[in-house]
Amino acid sequence: LEALLPEGAAPAVVQLSLAAAWYASNTRRLLLFDAARDLRKLEEAAAELAKVMPPETAKSVKALATSAAWHAANARSMLWLDAERDLTRFEECCRQLPALLQGVTDGAAAETPADASRVRRRRRARARLERLDGPSPFCRRGQA
Repeated sequence: LEALLPEGAAPAVVQLSLAAAWYASNTRRLLLFDAARDLRKLEEAAAELAKVMPPETAKSVKALATSAAWHAANARSMLWLDAERDLTRFEECCRQLPALLQGVTDGAAAETPADASRVRRRRRARARLERLDGPSPFCRRGQA
């Protein structure tokens, strides 16, 4: 994850993902006070992420995390049509993200060998992300 993102963005992505997962889960279970707290945490994490990467990229990462969270919550609640819709949205975000991350991670030229190594790691990680065209690990197609 750190190889794909600008420096300092990984902790914000982790917090964003955790908050999205708890928000979706608590909302689906009708724990509305907890869900409201988790929504605030989600928005705070999204604001932190927007500080370290371009707004369009941060918005796409947020959509990716929320789509995955809602897919999991809906699949566990056996709401298969909603889960399939969320999976489709997640896969669309996965397709858009490599292009958005390209400008974020390749913004500066490599000045030192460590910088060059970091750029190479990011390019390899981005190439792996671009190859993710197969089935999503979040859903077994036979269940949806």
